[in-house]
Amino acid sequence: MCSCAAVERCAQATPKTTPPEKAAPLSNGLATTLETLTKTTNAAADAVLLPALNARDPFIQEGALIGLLERKSVEGGREILRRLPLFTSRWKQLLFERRSRLSKTLREAILGTDPTLIQNSFPAVVWFREYDLIAALLNLIEDTHHVQRDRAARTMLELVDLLYNELAGPRDYAERRDPQLMRKHVVATLEHSVARFSQHKSSEVLEAFATLAESDNALLKQILTDPLHNTYVALVEVLHHSSRPGVARLLLSYLDENRPPSAALSLIGRRGDVKFVRHLAQRVGDEVSPTHVLNLKRIEAWAWAAPEAGVLAQLDDAPQSAAAAIVMCSGYDRRKALKTIQYLLQHGTTGGRRTAARLLAEFNGVEANALAQVAVDDPDPIVQAHILRQIRGRGVPGALPRLLAAVDSAHEEVRAAARECLAEFSFSRFLASYSGLDDNVQRSTGRLVRKIDLQALPQLRTELESLSRNRRLRALGLVPLLDAAADVESQLLDLLEDEDHVVREQAVRALANSPTARAQDAVRGALNDRSHRVREAVNELLGIEASGSASAAQPTTPEQPPQEHDHD
Repeated sequence: MCSCAAVERCAQATPKTTPPEKAAPLSNGLATTLETLTKTTNAAADAVLLPALNARDPFIQEGALIGLLERKSVEGGREILRRLPLFTSRWKQLLFERRSRLSKTLREAILGTDPTLIQNSFPAVVWFREYDLIAALLNLIEDTHHVQRDRAARTMLELVDLLYNELAGPRDYAERRDPQLMRKHVVATLEHSVARFSQHKSSEVLEAFATLAESDNALLKQILTDPLHNTYVALVEVLHHSSRPGVARLLLSYLDENRPPSAALSLIGRRGDVKFVRHLAQRVGDEVSPTHVLNLKRIEAWAWAAPEAGVLAQLDDAPQSAAAAIVMCSGYDRRKALKTIQYLLQHGTTGGRRTAARLLAEFNGVEANALAQVAVDDPDPIVQAHILRQIRGRGVPGALPRLLAAVDSAHEEVRAAARECLAEFSFSRFLASYSGLDDNVQRSTGRLVRKIDLQALPQLRTELESLSRNRRLRALGLVPLLDAAADVESQLLDLLEDEDHVVREQAVRALANSPTARAQDAVRGALNDRSHRVREAVNELLGIEASGSASAAQPTTPEQPPQEHDHD
């Protein structure tokens, strides 16, 4: 069996080198020796394992690394941290699996004076996500004379970003650490440093605080509601310029509050960077909630809303749509808002143009009317539909012909909008008034009613089936005007059996307009009707002379029906 001395000799015989990528297993004896050195409480084992990191055999190197980590060796931890930049992927994996063993070493390194250990500790704390060491980093940051102060500040922000990402995403339950509890711990630590801001003046501390803090944080509220607070100006600058998603989240969360600080709402309006505007658009959407409306009304300026700012052009479909809604719901000047709507109508994405077209209805005047006159020819049918609903009220020239033409559009959205705007061409209205119109107006209006009112035919069928004689007769007069004989043929055939000869006569006249063989046979069959008036109507329709040739045109029947006496 290999002894401790053998391990030492093996280590000392080999110069310090970069560890190999993969180690081959050794004998059971040497493996047992390494295991013994790992488990013993004798501090002298460290003196054996440390030089073994330089052993010629990779297995011994790995065994020494694992042993030092498992023993939580103070000196071993320092040596591992010192060698960290030289680690292979294999050693990094071994180290990451035992990263908790190095926490104390990292804390001591950050708070210590060894420049190599301090420098190597920064990437390590980020790699291991050692959020508990943010307090140690803050200690270094608050030392305004420390040469690694800036590096520590960047490292601290990296850790905060990682924690924020954990909070924003689904929880990884493989990690026992609860990110919400860690957030409370880190925020409390940052609060102490924020309270000392007048001493260290580190904006990174404020940025980290704003990334993780909730809008109801007491210290945050205290600062934002007191312009004379010694941290107010610096915090406002951070909230104004930071590109971190957590800072955007904090600012935008004030839109959900009933009484947010005016400073927060002002900052939302002052932010003009594209990334923030995208966050804003996602938060609000194009269907603005009542709470958002109340808060947006308090915002009278938007740094991004003017077309010349160039932000609108960089937004995609949904953000442009939301941007239009946000501008209109806010306290933004109406003349400036119209410029935003105009830009989106003329140059926006499909979603932006659709929302802008809908919101154009809130504007009156020559400029808005001119925009509608152009936008009605937009290639998108939904934009067309929004504008079609506005053109009659705006007095746009040719509005009525345009709406009538739109009824025949290939797009259902356009047809529906046109019908909505031509509601006066309804079946019920035409039914009540057609008798007072001259023949030409009756025919032209009937064609429009048939085209515009989708309920015209169902309602006509209902009238033809009515128990009221007057309603049936009135509906029969509409059949040729609506060119609906073929569509209501079944009802007309039933009316040929009506007890009232006048109803039967009008049914025959209406049925003659149906081109089907069934309808034409039914008309000829009415030559046998018991009413002289009905037979005369059939003769007239078939062009038969009343001189007696009618009997030749009638189908042969075993017995003539009894004659019905017509009454005036």
